[in-house]
Amino acid sequence: MKGSYVTAQSKQALVQTSGPVVPRELPMPDSIIQCVTEADRRLLKLLKLTFLCPAEAGIVLVEKIEKGHCSDGETEKIMTWILQNGNILFSQNQSLKRRCQELRFIKVNGELRKTSGCLDPRVKSFKQIFDSDFFPPPVYTETAQMLESLTDLGLLNKESDLEPGHLLRATTLVEKLQVNSKSDAVNKAQVLLKMLDANDLLSKFSNEQLHHLKMVKWVPCAQPGANNKQTSNDLKEMCFYTPDEIRHTQYDAIVGHVMPLMGNLGDKVSYKLGFKRPPSPEKVIENLSVLKLKARKMHDPDTNMDFKIKLHSIYRHMQENLSSFGKLMDKEPCWLWAHNHFVSPKDLVLNYPANLDLSSYIAKAPMEFLPFKKLLQTFGLRTSLTNEDIVRILHSIQLNVDERKPPVASSDEVKVSIEILNWLWREKQEVNDDIPVPVILKNGHFTLTPRSQALLCDVGINKLTELQFSQEELYILHEEIPIATAEFLQIRFLSNYILAPELVGIEQCGQSEPITLRIKNILKEYDEEGDIFKELIQNAEDAGADACKFLVDFRVHRGPPESLIDP
Repeated sequence: MKGSYVTAQSKQALVQTSGPVVPRELPMPDSIIQCVTEADRRLLKLLKLTFLCPAEAGIVLVEKIEKGHCSDGETEKIMTWILQNGNILFSQNQSLKRRCQELRFIKVNGELRKTSGCLDPRVKSFKQIFDSDFFPPPVYTETAQMLESLTDLGLLNKESDLEPGHLLRATTLVEKLQVNSKSDAVNKAQVLLKMLDANDLLSKFSNEQLHHLKMVKWVPCAQPGANNKQTSNDLKEMCFYTPDEIRHTQYDAIVGHVMPLMGNLGDKVSYKLGFKRPPSPEKVIENLSVLKLKARKMHDPDTNMDFKIKLHSIYRHMQENLSSFGKLMDKEPCWLWAHNHFVSPKDLVLNYPANLDLSSYIAKAPMEFLPFKKLLQTFGLRTSLTNEDIVRILHSIQLNVDERKPPVASSDEVKVSIEILNWLWREKQEVNDDIPVPVILKNGHFTLTPRSQALLCDVGINKLTELQFSQEELYILHEEIPIATAEFLQIRFLSNYILAPELVGIEQCGQSEPITLRIKNILKEYDEEGDIFKELIQNAEDAGADACKFLVDFRVHRGPPESLIDP
């Protein structure tokens, strides 16, 4: 084969009369001689030499490569010839084809690969995504026939042929490219996503490989909260995220302000990448916090349909996943939209007690959110109020008022206090403690004071005015409280209070005796004309009076004698 003359004995002869010509520069072993003409063939046949066709010569050359007897240059020459004539050689000898399929002859970055480890450079999507390391070197792709031969040997020429290793490498390339060329990285990533969506490639991934894929920042998405997030191609709004950080656009209403969203992929890919996995409770609460801030800037949140839709979606998701939220709500207690602001469910009630309107103090849960009653009750919404709760409202109002400077109650606080007191009377509810009642202050304002200190006004306006200018503070019961309610609460009458010994400065002192005996003794000092006293005795006995106590007057009187009780 080298053009020199050798003895023919114990040699093999390469027949060059059929099939592609084997170039002389190929490193054919010395044991093979050329058979160029028909005369050569007849002569060598007489010498009983074994004849080799070009395909069989190819096997000899491949064996040399396998054994490492060829330099890189020799390997390139051999394989270039085989690939250029693959359509003939492989059809002549399937063994050659199989040997070439298993042969690692494509050298990339010092690594020898099989043909099946490389991608077809004719596939546009491959060229868009992968770098040159994934393709055979140009020396093997110069002609269409070479590429066809490579394809015959296993060159990957369909997107569905890709393996997890190829795709993981591609995502790594996208992640590295983001630093210097964001636009190129976005283009590569978008082609890769389309490829995944069009082919069932993710089913080839092991759990470990899929986990790795989800941890790489290779998916471009509009930033959370950006307008037109589903279709935006504005690079300024695009950022790269790991699939684990992204959710499907079906969750827009519950996490759209805090998580990037992806909605243009099929269900199979979306599930595999985790986009359709429910967002974490922490993200839902974070999204609700953002929504609360946005509500402050809205002219009328109750007329904002987008705002209401998102609230309903969040509450529905929370109710369907109650066990996941639990203690998280302690960090965001005021999350329920009610009456134009956010409150805690603990601040509302589902129903008022019958015949009691507490709307000026405690609001009812909005009707629109009653489908989420289970959720609201879990986090503190009361179905109704007990008697103790209702009385506790009075104490709460009193506490709030007392903390003010000056301690003046608002009109709503007075109104609800009166409503509660009247309800207690109508329902004949037992009142055990010294509950607060609304009273009038000197300046015309109102406050709440324990019922034991309150007085029901039963004197004229002039007398009341005179008393209000006295040194002692008087707490006159609010005029809108009916007498029946006041009597039920055992509020003292102002007139009785004025005449009470403890008020006027008279103290009980000395002996005591049965009242009837005392009156009899008094009668002895009067004549028969005092029959009135006999009637008094009878009335006292009928009334069950049993004692008479004596009083000592310690007052210093400076007024006219007529003003004394007993001048």
